[in-house]
Amino acid sequence: MKLLTLLTTLLFSLGAQAHSTDEVLNCSVTEPFINYTFNPAMKTLTMTSVEISPAVEVLSRNAEFKSLDPAKNGEMGSTYQVVDTVTGEVFMDLTLNNQGSDGMSDFMYPYDAKIGSWYGGCDSTSAPMSNVLNSVYNLLNQN
Repeated sequence: MKLLTLLTTLLFSLGAQAHSTDEVLNCSVTEPFINYTFNPAMKTLTMTSVEISPAVEVLSRNAEFKSLDPAKNGEMGSTYQVVDTVTGEVFMDLTLNNQGSDGMSDFMYPYDAKIGSWYGGCDSTSAPMSNVLNSVYNLLNQN
């Protein structure tokens, strides 16, 4: 019985670790059109743009998602940063509030972001953006 409990615990912990490495944070800003991708498993922060040269640039290979108030993790209004662990440079300030916006579309993002001098919206693998207008329309028109 102890062996079965140990194996079950091991399998669940391995599953949780495998799932956590799949999480990726994606952020969008407009004017200029820029996408940022933070991959915690690879510790990379990448910027992609059709308007800025180079079109793809790795901003950090030592990036980390940092909670500014760990006691509030996951709560509405909780704040985070994406920082370079070597230089200490702060790349993003994020607030979990479901009010993030790329400034142009109808999409609402879970995270409101300030990235340099730009404002945008961010979502992640397990917290995707939503099209609020489509959601309202669909909810109102379900008969």
